[in-house]
Amino acid sequence: MDELLLWTIPFFCVSTYTSDWMFGEAACKLAYVFRESNKYTGILTLVALSVDRCLASYHNSAALRRAPVAAGVCAAVWVVSLAACLPYAINATVVRGVDRRRSCRLVRRLTTSDRRAWTYSQLVLGLLAPLAVIAGANALLLWRLRRRSARRRGGRGADGNRRSAAVGGGGPPSFGAVAMAKVSFS
Repeated sequence: MDELLLWTIPFFCVSTYTSDWMFGEAACKLAYVFRESNKYTGILTLVALSVDRCLASYHNSAALRRAPVAAGVCAAVWVVSLAACLPYAINATVVRGVDRRRSCRLVRRLTTSDRRAWTYSQLVLGLLAPLAVIAGANALLLWRLRRRSARRRGGRGADGNRRSAAVGGGGPPSFGAVAMAKVSFS
């Protein structure tokens, strides 16, 4: 996936150095699609890894952690990533400036409401939904590990006192606790 991004670097470097896009319309569209698909495949792969790590903590999830399922998840990551890049393939074009130099740019031929919908969908797909899934998977994993370690200690907390559900040992941790734990261990 990172190789796709690396393939675009020479095009953008030459274009920046010469202040001219000499590679044509197809290369312009591919460069945008490769760059954006790298972003989305990276984000969605991190989501898949977080979910897989969470599932690995459960003994009865072995059927989900097989090669055919992994291949299906990888294919789904690429399909969603390429679908998210479709607007870039449609709107990337070579334009001429007033000085007759060509540049590869996104020219959004969209109405204001369509542009707003595209921006929000990029925000949700590229940030909010992956962040929610990753945070949820890590919260569930942390809760499960804390519960498992409490059982091994005989239901006692780190201070040696018995935990009760009302004191904070019962449910999944809050988002703030997960965020602090994630920042602390990063």
